[in-house]
Amino acid sequence: MGKNCQAIPLREQGIRTGGVKGATLLAGAVTALREALFVRTRNHHPVQWATNLNNLAIAPRIQGSRTKGAKGVEFLDQAVTAYRNALTVLTREDHPVDRSDTTYDMAIAELAIADQNTIVSPRPHIEMALEHSEGALTVFDPDQMPVHNQKATALRDDIKSRLDALSDD
Repeated sequence: MGKNCQAIPLREQGIRTGGVKGATLLAGAVTALREALFVRTRNHHPVQWATNLNNLAIAPRIQGSRTKGAKGVEFLDQAVTAYRNALTVLTREDHPVDRSDTTYDMAIAELAIADQNTIVSPRPHIEMALEHSEGALTVFDPDQMPVHNQKATALRDDIKSRLDALSDD
């Protein structure tokens, strides 16, 4: 059983479990997924490498959402970096759906950064989230992918509302 296969159940348990135990499970998943990157390298297995990065990004995104302050931002930055690295392989031409899934997840991570109390200005992160959600919607067609389209549209609308509220301040 590969590290990636071991890590996914750990990550899912960590997501479902709160507190210290959940954080420990998520940290274990991150460790296993990072180890898997040494086997599934970008040069030899680029798509699997990118998929592994997406799997890796979920755990720190959850940890960052659960953790306030600078440590929370650090976790969320790790998630955004992993997503961004995955996008170097997941091109719009070759992997449009995977790319859109990744940009959607990046939008969620950017919003979580904007929500952190240590962020001086949430606006740049909210604007980046809007860009990512709109990028996802270029692929998430309402007829072919209605569930994905509905989720991304709801996210985009929420982001726009948040930007409008910032403009009112």
